[in-house]
Amino acid sequence: VTDPDWFSEQMRDPAPRDYNDGGQPGYTFNEQDRFTGILQESGLVDAFRHANPADEPCNDRGSANWTWRGTGAATDRYHNKGMRIDYTLVSSSLLPRVQSALILGHGSQRVGFCGSDHCPITLTLNPPADPAGARAAQ
Repeated sequence: VTDPDWFSEQMRDPAPRDYNDGGQPGYTFNEQDRFTGILQESGLVDAFRHANPADEPCNDRGSANWTWRGTGAATDRYHNKGMRIDYTLVSSSLLPRVQSALILGHGSQRVGFCGSDHCPITLTLNPPADPAGARAAQ
């Protein structure tokens, strides 16, 4: 997200049952942990992050890393804020075939944005290997 501290403090109940359930829906600590657990338990991988590794948190407001962005109005509470809430998930066995995973709309000007509050995403896979064809070529 663009502003981790800001998002973690939004809509926080003054006395939540669990502090880690408070904050911006979609970005609470418990939601992040549960999503990570689902991926690990199911053997799924975030294809975008695999194809576009980030050494550090991606909090550049002009970044192409966000699929959701607040409105452009400077008075809007979500002005200049963004989150990545749309994912292309693949099984770990399919991971070698990932050619590219892209977020098509990006930046505060929403370059490539197509009219929703979510940016379109694409996943391109390489064709599966043809073991029978490879043997015949030998």
